[in-house]
Parts: sequence; structure tokens; C-alpha cells
Amino acid sequence: DSKLVTSSKNITMEFNLIEMKLTITKSTEEFSGTYKVVVRNEAGSDESSATLTVK
Repeated sequence: DSKLVTSSKNITMEFNLIEMKLTITKSTEEFSGTYKVVVRNEAGSDESSATLTVK
């Protein structure tokens, strides 16, 4: 159920040369799921994922 996550009043994203940070404030169960980040540049691409459970 892939959905593109975009910045909003409850979601912020920060990216630097080393890491990607996704911050969700006021999270509810609807935010539960697996989040995946994919980065690409001229040298190639990489991806990582994490599972979030909100109870």
C-alpha cells in the first residue's frame, strides 16, 4: 500500500549528507506501517525501511 509521504503540519522531513529524519507529531494508529526512504544520485541509489507501530 505504497503512499508518498509529504511534509504537513504533523510531518516534517530533514535530510543531510548522512541521514534522513522523519518526524511525526500527534501520531495516531493511521500512521502505523512500514516507511521506506529511497535516495538516488549519479553514483547510484540506496534504500532503507523501518516499521512504525502506534497504539
